[in-house]
Amino acid sequence: MELVRKIMLAVAATERPLDSVMVRIANYTPDQISEHIRLLNEARLLEGSLTVGGDRRLRWNELRLTWWGHDFIECARNEMIWRLANEALSPDPSAASLEVWRQTLLAATFRVLGHSVNRS
Repeated sequence: MELVRKIMLAVAATERPLDSVMVRIANYTPDQISEHIRLLNEARLLEGSLTVGGDRRLRWNELRLTWWGHDFIECARNEMIWRLANEALSPDPSAASLEVWRQTLLAATFRVLGHSVNRS
């Protein structure tokens, strides 16, 4: 899920669509990144077109966030919310599905917002 979050943050950080070769994340291979982009596409968090490059590697073109992707990353970008979701899904957050993560991030967001609203 850390790689999912980092990919989503990279795509959200730019106003123009990205190609998967432009998404470089330390400690992850281009194949790992491409596979996670495929999963994010299947989960309808990212959209893009898939091609095969000259090196025979899969390449995602015109990557952009979907409506659901924007919702997901708006919750996931906040470190406190991300930490709360990880803690709620312990001991193995990586075993949870994207849908479970989405629901957990929303619940954590409401917890954080509820605390900030109550303090006002």
